Amino acid sequence: MHKVIHGVIILTMLLVAGNSWPKQEQKVDSSIQLAVDLTDGSHIIGASNIKTVSVRTQYANIDIALEKIAAIKFNDDHETASFELQNGDKLSGIVKLAPVELETIFGKVKIGAEHITHLAVSVAGTLPATLNHGLILHYTFDKKEGTKIADKSGQGHDGRIKGVNSQDNDGPVCSGVLPVVNGLMTGAFRCDGVNDVILAGDLGYQPQGTLSFWMKADAIENWRNAFSTDYANGDRCLRFEEAADGTFGVGLGPSLGGRPYTNGLQLGKWYHVAFAWTTNQFTGWIDGQQAFSEQHNNQLFLNFNNVAIGNGYSLDPHRHWKGLIGGVRIYNRVLKSDEVRLLKGRCQ
Repeated sequence: MHKVIHGVIILTMLLVAGNSWPKQEQKVDSSIQLAVDLTDGSHIIGASNIKTVSVRTQYANIDIALEKIAAIKFNDDHETASFELQNGDKLSGIVKLAPVELETIFGKVKIGAEHITHLAVSVAGTLPATLNHGLILHYTFDKKEGTKIADKSGQGHDGRIKGVNSQDNDGPVCSGVLPVVNGLMTGAFRCDGVNDVILAGDLGYQPQGTLSFWMKADAIENWRNAFSTDYANGDRCLRFEEAADGTFGVGLGPSLGGRPYTNGLQLGKWYHVAFAWTTNQFTGWIDGQQAFSEQHNNQLFLNFNNVAIGNGYSLDPHRHWKGLIGGVRIYNRVLKSDEVRLLKGRCQ
């Protein structure tokens, strides 16, 4: 299992040419977070006091503001690296990374640069550009156009609203109601618990991937479904369901049954739910914490025939979700645990 250390990351980058950063201590900017991958598979997430990163390219020496960087991937020599910027630009060059000093709950830690393979930058008001890689569906619920919910992934999987509110142009889309996450404010879809649902259509066979969403329950009852990969097709899908006893879990099909995320679902509280799968493994997280992870023998139903938000098992009214759902994402790749934690973010 990957080790996770939360702390404050203090990095110093040196040009190979010999220029160095000032020695005085800089104030940590908590609005900028780094996710650091290490050679042993560990992940470190924390705030950084770096303002700029210097890189020597083939053409020039460049100082890049940290908030403009999405990710840095270091080569085996730990001196050359590839940069991906927040605007999508890419470059490569020479850097030299001094030992990384950390302040954690265990005290100060220093990690040699030779152990670092990758850095991802998250700035308040944004998420790392790497979290857009592999997106095949993304609903922010900022607004709707008639009965359409726009897919921000660029893959054209716009949603279609069905239900009593579907003709109301102010509709069940509620702008700015999600918790502020990493400085981002977005909207959500309000399900009435009777017949409101968003149909995203056929996404095809997905042998691997990750899905995530925010949810808040206005009722805790048997057996309301927040999300399903095959609308009203019983158990032959992935579907997310609550029970009157406060259990919230995912149904994995007739042979695997269900797995719980929590046994203490609370009314009026926002939760971030994520689920990743391959043809031989699945993992679930709630609020950034792993709830379960198991292997299987190609037993999941991975045809996303009719993705639905706000219902799942059947057309019965008691199966409809009653509450809010927001920030829906579906990827065609398996996210790492630290990426899921970045999606969950720091809520205000």
